[in-house]
Amino acid sequence: MASGSQVVKEMKQVICESQVITNPGSSAHEDGTNVDGAQAPKRYLGNKKITPSFNAPPMIRKGLEMMDVNGGSGAKTAGSGLRNEPTLKHFDENIISLIESEIMSVTHETGWADVAGLDGAKKALREIVVLPFKRPDMFKGIRAPPKGVLLFGPPGTGKTMIGRCVASQCKATFFNISASSLTSKWVGEGEKLVRALFSVARLKLPSVIFIDEVDSLLSARSETEHESSRRIKTEFLVQLDGVATNSDERLLVLAATNRRKRSKQMVA
Repeated sequence: MASGSQVVKEMKQVICESQVITNPGSSAHEDGTNVDGAQAPKRYLGNKKITPSFNAPPMIRKGLEMMDVNGGSGAKTAGSGLRNEPTLKHFDENIISLIESEIMSVTHETGWADVAGLDGAKKALREIVVLPFKRPDMFKGIRAPPKGVLLFGPPGTGKTMIGRCVASQCKATFFNISASSLTSKWVGEGEKLVRALFSVARLKLPSVIFIDEVDSLLSARSETEHESSRRIKTEFLVQLDGVATNSDERLLVLAATNRRKRSKQMVA
């Protein structure tokens, strides 16, 4: 039986022969230098230096070229985007990634004609939301629009669709959240997520934060509720108060509920 070192030598010989057959015009040494003297470009992944093989399959070779991990002009690594913003440096990267992937939605072009019926709601939202977003210079002082709107109606009547339509008409970033997206098994993560959500929304102005089933998230506080739920509600009220006091921010909180009577008992 052949020894381990002998097997390794035979494998190296087979690999070298296959490289010569595949690319007879040139071959590459271990230091990354071709036979003709040209230096192969070296890439860096973390602290490990690698040299891409020119005999690699086209798909892999193209992927290595697109990565440009040496800091090329067109490179965008995983740490780019919102996580490089100075105002978000004190937030956990996992929280920012959660907001980018699950809460911040891509709003496609949605017009009022895409929403069937609901003429009264559409007319009211045009006047109190869309027009102030488009012409903030005309809605100041006593004509300042509200910073929060509550939509109510039975399930399936188009409340979420109206929220997307409002964000599309205002050319705003749409944040779609629910009670499940703000809950965490770790104590203290919920309020951090709320704080980070409003910070990201202020970076992406104009923004529309849509809260679905708001009665389950901001129900009236009681003595029997969990401490984490109470802290999330408190943080929400602090952020909502900041939105209401800053009239120059084009940030709207749009909430929806199918329990109108219960919404009167929500925290205020």
